[in-house]
Amino acid sequence: MIKTMPFLVRPASDLDVNKLANIEKEAFPKMFPPTLFDRELANSKARYLVAYLGKDCANQTDQDFKECAASGNHINETITSRILRGIRTILSLKNQIIFSNEPRLVGFVGVWYMIDEAHIVSIGVIKTHRESGVGELLLISAIEQAILYGAKMITLEVRPSNKAAINLYKKYGLSERGLRKNYYSDNREDALIMTSSPIQEQEFQDLFCLLARKHQALWGISKRTLE
Repeated sequence: MIKTMPFLVRPASDLDVNKLANIEKEAFPKMFPPTLFDRELANSKARYLVAYLGKDCANQTDQDFKECAASGNHINETITSRILRGIRTILSLKNQIIFSNEPRLVGFVGVWYMIDEAHIVSIGVIKTHRESGVGELLLISAIEQAILYGAKMITLEVRPSNKAAINLYKKYGLSERGLRKNYYSDNREDALIMTSSPIQEQEFQDLFCLLARKHQALWGISKRTLE
């Protein structure tokens, strides 16, 4: 039996505004001002993805998961074709999602698309589901989406004190490119600016595909709807 994650990913909807606010409050209790998620979801440049606990994966067929897993088994294909083929089944499930009947959200990632750049503004996960692969799953989903949208690079800010996040971003090919002094309002901590190499180039995509497969091997396959 193919290993699966209990978490699924989909775009945030207007019905998620309060849930997103609650996750942000728990994940970043000192954040000020809080994000106005109703405005964010109405922003044409912003995209938010949410992770949620799905129904028992046992009711999905092995063939569903084999088709998704196959996206990582063809070395000679480009990452875009691998991802597109791997998520065809995922996208076909989009119309079957009933947001109001889903279990609670466990995390989110927000991305702003500005010209040719995908700027990750925030990744938040509730305490009870940290260290379960959710944060990395959301990062993988954001990178997949950025590649599919044709962005040329990924950028973000991170606290120098958040070593775990810095190490995760470095693992996925982002490097430190600068510093924003006194960036965070709660304690005036600086922010490290981290930027990827060009994400449409084969070198980045090969690394990303390898890391995504390793995450899948460790935590299991996750159904993801990216748009």
